[in-house]
Amino acid sequence: MEYFMMNKWVDYVITEVRYNNERSHIVAFKCWRHIGAELIGPDIRSRADIINAIDNENLVFITEYKGEDGKWEKGGDVGIVMVGNEKFLRTDANPETRDNLGNLPEL
Repeated sequence: MEYFMMNKWVDYVITEVRYNNERSHIVAFKCWRHIGAELIGPDIRSRADIINAIDNENLVFITEYKGEDGKWEKGGDVGIVMVGNEKFLRTDANPETRDNLGNLPEL
């Protein structure tokens, strides 16, 4: 997989997602492990896995997507936004009650 070259400030790259029926939560993520100058994988990870990795393991996730020229481009940094007592995965800080990682393709 050709991808946007980055320094080792990121642990995982997310390239595709699957939403629940209500489209409020992402239930599956296609993730590539960033090691050195390579992306290893992909693996399919759950929402709980991603939240745990960010919260408890301090791992860094970003999104990437294919640009119009077919090359991979960096999307956004994935973070957790608390709305009430619920955690949402987002690439922005909007306090909406749904996950949002931009316009990634769906699994």
